[in-house]
Amino acid sequence: MKNSLSAAEFSAVFAKGSTVVSFPVKMVAYVQSSEENMVIVKTAFAVPKRMIKKATARNRIKRQLRAAFQRQENVLRETFLATPNSYNLIFMYCDSQKDVAFITLEKSIYENVKILANSIK
Repeated sequence: MKNSLSAAEFSAVFAKGSTVVSFPVKMVAYVQSSEENMVIVKTAFAVPKRMIKKATARNRIKRQLRAAFQRQENVLRETFLATPNSYNLIFMYCDSQKDVAFITLEKSIYENVKILANSIK
């Protein structure tokens, strides 16, 4: 269910997508109708260098974001299977704290996905 975005898709998401913010994670989503009536979900996770200077801290937050997204798999299935589309999602960390609780990231991603689900219906 998860693939990563290519560079061209990444740029397209920022150009055409809509933004949802549930602090400390911002989600940029671009939803397209799928021709094959299949659900395609592509994701990317970003932590800006100007927010978190050290690469080790950025990588740790990215790993936590990926894990939090994977733990929301059941909610995502219900949301995405209801309307078979192509979903391109970028999750960006937008806080300057290096040490963030995993539960906070998980809750933020859950709220972002729920907002996206409500806007699609």
